Amino acid sequence: MFSPHPDIVSERLRTLSRLSELKQGIVLFSADALLTRLPPVSYVQARSFELKRGAALAIEPLRLRLIDSGYVSVSQVRGPGEYALRGSLFDVWPTGTTVPLRVDLFDEQIESIRDFDPTPSAH
Repeated sequence: MFSPHPDIVSERLRTLSRLSELKQGIVLFSADALLTRLPPVSYVQARSFELKRGAALAIEPLRLRLIDSGYVSVSQVRGPGEYALRGSLFDVWPTGTTVPLRVDLFDEQIESIRDFDPTPSAH
């Protein structure tokens, strides 16, 4: 068997993290998916987090968490699974998304979160 693409892994983890919040509904799985071993809910919840405008964000614990999750530190984000810290800017391309995010910080508080175009602009 081959390992799935990181985007597929990300989507699966996102789904698993949301299952614990599901109060009612239907979730469809293939027989193969039902036979696949899954991480415990506590594992998924410990590695999931949300960034919200106005929330506190300590950079060093975030950096360590990203490294532990397999993200790569780069000077400029160009692909999924990468992050860059430059002064008050924190760029990250979450696996499973089509665009990277730029988090603008004021001290340790999130001032804004927006997506951005990672392609270098020609001048």
